[in-house]
Amino acid sequence: MRIAFFTDTYEPQKNGVVTSINLFKAELERQGHTVLIFCPKDKALAGRKDTVQFSSMPFRPYPEYRFAVPGPKLLLAVRKFRPDVIHAQSPGPIGIMGLSTAKLLNIPFFFTYHTDLDNYTDYIPFKTFRKTSMKVLINLLQRFMEKCDLVIFPGEEIRKRFKGRINANTAVLPTGIPSSVRSHQRGKERYVLQVGRLCKERRVDILLRAFKRLPQDLKLCITSEGPDKEKLEELARKLGISDNVRFLGYVSEKEKIDLYRHAELFVTPSPTDTQGLVALEAMQYGTPVIAARAGGFLDYIKDGQNGLFFRPNDPSDLANKMKKLLKDRKMWRNLSRNGYSTVKEYDMKTMAKKLVGMYKGSARKAVSVVVCARNEEKFIGPCLAALNGQTVRPEIIVVDGNSADGTVRVAKKYADKIISDKGKGIAYARNLGWRNASGEIVAYCDADTRPPSDWTENIARLMNGYAAVHGPIVPYEGGARTRLNLKVWGDWFMRVGSKVRYPIICAANVAFRKELLNRFPFRFNASLEDFDVGRRMRKAGRIKCFKELAMPVSSRRYEKRFYRKTAVGYLRNYWRIKTGRPPKNFGYFEKSK
Repeated sequence: MRIAFFTDTYEPQKNGVVTSINLFKAELERQGHTVLIFCPKDKALAGRKDTVQFSSMPFRPYPEYRFAVPGPKLLLAVRKFRPDVIHAQSPGPIGIMGLSTAKLLNIPFFFTYHTDLDNYTDYIPFKTFRKTSMKVLINLLQRFMEKCDLVIFPGEEIRKRFKGRINANTAVLPTGIPSSVRSHQRGKERYVLQVGRLCKERRVDILLRAFKRLPQDLKLCITSEGPDKEKLEELARKLGISDNVRFLGYVSEKEKIDLYRHAELFVTPSPTDTQGLVALEAMQYGTPVIAARAGGFLDYIKDGQNGLFFRPNDPSDLANKMKKLLKDRKMWRNLSRNGYSTVKEYDMKTMAKKLVGMYKGSARKAVSVVVCARNEEKFIGPCLAALNGQTVRPEIIVVDGNSADGTVRVAKKYADKIISDKGKGIAYARNLGWRNASGEIVAYCDADTRPPSDWTENIARLMNGYAAVHGPIVPYEGGARTRLNLKVWGDWFMRVGSKVRYPIICAANVAFRKELLNRFPFRFNASLEDFDVGRRMRKAGRIKCFKELAMPVSSRRYEKRFYRKTAVGYLRNYWRIKTGRPPKNFGYFEKSK
């Protein structure tokens, strides 16, 4: 799949959102998918071909963050990349533009709610209006979520907060851990570790106040940067613990792993984390975890089994839990062992596969395939079996034209819906199909076709920005003469029409945006009904022939000289079709008797 991540925060920033993006990106690419990141521009990203960057400026309340303003190149970049899905990682300007682009180009749109905005009131300018401003922001966030195809929460606890507040499809998918190699080693000196941004909502001040009550042979290592760093350094001096507290700033991945491996304890005092990935990282290296009893930690920490909880914002309770764990080596070993076991449930490979499954589930809802058939018992079985086995399974609709053989019996094995056209002709049948389709894209193939396994997946991907897409017709049987004739009439003829902006489509292999079929329904019950729709639908947008949508078909089309008859018949009836009159003395799919 081709996946576009839209995010308002990315490298060189270091935070949970960036970590999640990079972990999923790396694993998705290992599994054969392509990921492109749309993010704010930064010198550190110069030359990165896996990003599309937008001009940005520092966000004054939090200078590490950059406020990006997507320009016109966003739409061009998305059209060029042709993603199967757009996945926003933040609800800021880039995330909002991602939603707008997805709706414009009919691309499934996902959103992961990484940051609990309720706890970020202090970053809103003008203190007097903060409460009102936050209400407005939350209201806008809920509207944003309701426009998404799927809203993903990192944990069940954070999803519960939105239960009853939003009318949207939701799912839980935490960020995984790339490996589970336990390698904890005791270091030369004993220290407690804290990893995460230094900002008010993470309550690192609680940790400092608790640390003051611990034995002085311990050190406290605090990584990362943030707007509260100077305040925290000043607090450490006032508490008289500055000699034992080390503010390490940003550290490399290797340095961070070494810190995890050798720490006596890992403490995360933040009550606002939606998942708390840092706690899982600590467990991965066998380091016992103490966390605030709040937020995402409630999803996977079991107090006394794989970690310890303390009352949020209570330095006294935190200090007591730290002292208890430092003294009780048996508990320390149990928490270390059980924490390591917990991490196995968050394997990154599994999480990435689940995410792809969510993507494909959305694509499945987007495509419906209509097969119009009459007395096609011989051919329809393999066709429907191929549709049922698609990488992105579509909704399968069979419109039967009063078949006298076993067509309907075979269709019942695979089809989601079987409808009778009551013998009213092929145009009526095709219209009946799309009117009963639930997908936003309606594709047509004939009963004697054999759709390739990625046909509907390619349709969903290639449809972006087009009114309709279609592909060549190729034989799956027959000799050299058959292949040559179909190459001329079923391939070159269509591609030339696509290049000169005069679509020559065949309903044996075409897909339309459903909303446009409402404006341009099929009209002729003799034949050329597909050519007519393509000619009229040009007014609504581009129609393009893609070689990726090549459709194998039986050689009976050549035997009946279908393409030759169609081309000649089209030329003879050109003016009749243009003026909306049915073709005269011409028909391959004759009206049912």
